[in-house]
Amino acid sequence: MPLPARACVLFYCHFVLATLLPPIAVLYARGFSKALVVNLLLCVFTLMIGGIIHAWWVIGWYLVDEALPG
Repeated sequence: MPLPARACVLFYCHFVLATLLPPIAVLYARGFSKALVVNLLLCVFTLMIGGIIHAWWVIGWYLVDEALPG
């Protein structure tokens, strides 16, 4: 089942935010959690590339689960 239009727009906005500022995107998606700490460490030690990939992963898993009904 496809996502509603509003959910798609928010989903893509989160991906843009994750590309530009990965820790902020993870903070918005998960709050203060282990995912945020992992993302901060990945951003520092892998020069943002690991943080971007991790932020995409977090958004892909958690925001889609919240957007889908049921």
